[in-house]
Amino acid sequence: MKPVTFGEEELKRIFRPHSAFSRGLLRLQRAAKVVVVIGLVYFGFFLLINGPAFWLRAKYQVDTVAPVAKVEPIVPVAKKYAPTIVIDKIKLKAPVVYGAPYSAILTSLQNGVAQYEGTALPNQRGNVVLLGHSSNFPWAKGKYNTIFALLDKLKPGDNITLYYGTERYRYTVRQVKVVAANDLSVLNITPRATVTLISCYPVGTTWKRIVVTGALTGGEVTGRQTTEPYLGNKGLPKPR
Repeated sequence: MKPVTFGEEELKRIFRPHSAFSRGLLRLQRAAKVVVVIGLVYFGFFLLINGPAFWLRAKYQVDTVAPVAKVEPIVPVAKKYAPTIVIDKIKLKAPVVYGAPYSAILTSLQNGVAQYEGTALPNQRGNVVLLGHSSNFPWAKGKYNTIFALLDKLKPGDNITLYYGTERYRYTVRQVKVVAANDLSVLNITPRATVTLISCYPVGTTWKRIVVTGALTGGEVTGRQTTEPYLGNKGLPKPR
């Protein structure tokens, strides 16, 4: 059998991308590469901005393998507690800023967790609404930019403790849900002493809000909520 040989021109004709299909396929491949590069850049930027929040969530997953260490209890000074929130389940402990107006929410969140204007105080029968960051820009002021990053880890039966005045108020989680950003019903006055924790969700976005509600199971209530929640905005705040 004689060996088959091809000349240079024949080889060019064989491998030349002469058809419209071949040219289209090449263009598609180039476009796919561009899309992948853009996607990787966006993903990298997203992780850079929200890195602290995702690191906290990853650390929580590792820590839950080991026995959970309780947060040290607050020691009262002169029979009066500093306003504080403690959630042992997610190792959360932070100051609470009460009484600030809606316009000062973002400033209040630099110093801890913020009470929503017009909602109840812990010693009142009503709805204590507290806001906190789940994430924030790396350059944002304050050290509480990821304080509520783990709210979605809470489940019914978990405990939330608020230190206020001379009392320690203990709440048991009843519900964890995700609502639309414009759902103001979570601010409503409640007939019983309730705490409502709110943050942006999913972490790194302001798309929706995660809402954790708890019922008072310990602590003395001396009055009832006398103020209405501020409803001058079309949606819930964006604490991120």
